[in-house]
Amino acid sequence: MFISQDGLLLTNAHVIHESTRILVYGAADGRTPIPEIVAVDPDLDLAALRLTYPHPVPYLSLAKEPPEDGMAAVAIDIPACPMCFSWG
Repeated sequence: MFISQDGLLLTNAHVIHESTRILVYGAADGRTPIPEIVAVDPDLDLAALRLTYPHPVPYLSLAKEPPEDGMAAVAIDIPACPMCFSWG
Protein backbone atom coordinates (compact mmCIF):
# COMPACT_ATOMS: atom_id res chain seq x y z
CA MET A 1 0.00 0.00 0.00
CA PHE A 2 1.47 3.35 -1.03
CA ILE A 3 1.33 5.87 1.82
CA SER A 4 2.75 8.89 -0.02
CA GLN A 5 2.61 10.25 -3.57
CA ASP A 6 6.41 10.03 -3.88
CA GLY A 7 6.41 6.21 -3.80
CA LEU A 8 6.70 5.25 -0.12
CA LEU A 9 5.17 1.81 0.26
CA LEU A 10 4.19 0.05 3.50
CA THR A 11 4.24 -3.75 3.70
CA ASN A 12 4.83 -6.53 6.22
CA ALA A 13 8.40 -7.16 7.37
CA HIS A 14 7.95 -10.94 7.02
CA VAL A 15 7.20 -10.44 3.31
CA ILE A 16 10.69 -9.10 2.62
CA HIS A 17 12.59 -10.94 5.37
CA GLU A 18 15.75 -12.56 3.98
CA SER A 19 14.80 -11.58 0.41
CA THR A 20 17.59 -11.25 -2.09
CA ARG A 21 15.35 -9.53 -4.65
CA ILE A 22 12.10 -7.60 -4.20
CA LEU A 23 9.73 -6.93 -7.11
CA VAL A 24 6.59 -4.82 -6.90
CA TYR A 25 4.02 -5.48 -9.62
CA GLY A 26 0.95 -3.52 -10.60
CA ALA A 27 2.27 -0.18 -11.84
CA ALA A 28 -0.15 1.43 -14.28
CA ASP A 29 2.64 1.96 -16.80
CA GLY A 30 3.76 -1.69 -16.62
CA ARG A 31 7.11 -0.90 -15.00
CA THR A 32 8.48 -2.94 -12.12
CA PRO A 33 10.88 -0.58 -10.33
CA ILE A 34 13.32 -2.05 -7.82
CA PRO A 35 12.41 -0.74 -4.35
CA GLU A 36 14.84 0.70 -1.82
CA ILE A 37 14.34 -0.60 1.74
CA VAL A 38 13.81 2.48 3.93
CA ALA A 39 13.02 0.84 7.30
CA VAL A 40 12.14 -2.55 8.80
CA ASP A 41 10.62 -3.24 12.23
CA PRO A 42 10.30 -6.99 12.80
CA ASP A 43 8.56 -6.50 16.18
CA LEU A 44 5.71 -4.58 14.50
CA ASP A 45 6.03 -6.69 11.31
CA LEU A 46 6.26 -3.52 9.20
CA ALA A 47 8.59 -2.50 6.40
CA ALA A 48 8.79 0.73 4.42
CA LEU A 49 10.05 0.65 0.82
CA ARG A 50 10.54 3.49 -1.65
CA LEU A 51 9.88 3.10 -5.36
CA THR A 52 10.90 5.75 -7.86
CA TYR A 53 8.32 6.74 -10.45
CA PRO A 54 8.44 9.67 -12.90
CA HIS A 55 5.04 10.85 -11.62
CA PRO A 56 3.08 11.00 -8.33
CA VAL A 57 1.40 7.71 -7.39
CA PRO A 58 -2.09 7.22 -5.90
CA TYR A 59 -1.85 6.54 -2.16
CA LEU A 60 -3.78 6.01 1.06
CA SER A 61 -2.98 8.43 3.85
CA LEU A 62 -2.51 7.15 7.38
CA ALA A 63 -4.32 8.62 10.39
CA LYS A 64 -2.73 11.70 11.91
CA GLU A 65 -4.20 11.01 15.37
CA PRO A 66 -4.79 7.83 17.41
CA PRO A 67 -8.14 6.15 16.74
CA GLU A 68 -11.04 6.56 19.12
CA ASP A 69 -13.51 3.88 20.21
CA GLY A 70 -16.09 3.26 17.52
CA MET A 71 -14.02 4.59 14.60
CA ALA A 72 -13.92 2.52 11.41
CA ALA A 73 -10.71 0.64 10.55
CA VAL A 74 -9.53 -1.40 7.59
CA ALA A 75 -6.92 -4.18 7.30
CA ILE A 76 -5.58 -4.81 3.79
CA ASP A 77 -3.91 -8.04 2.60
CA ILE A 78 -3.70 -9.77 5.96
CA PRO A 79 -1.40 -12.86 6.05
CA ALA A 80 -4.30 -15.28 6.58
CA CYS A 81 -6.01 -14.07 3.40
CA PRO A 82 -3.76 -12.56 0.71
CA MET A 83 -5.54 -10.10 -1.59
CA CYS A 84 -8.32 -9.64 1.00
CA PHE A 85 -9.38 -6.76 3.17
CA SER A 86 -11.37 -6.50 6.37
CA TRP A 87 -13.51 -3.55 7.42
CA GLY A 88 -14.92 -2.85 10.85
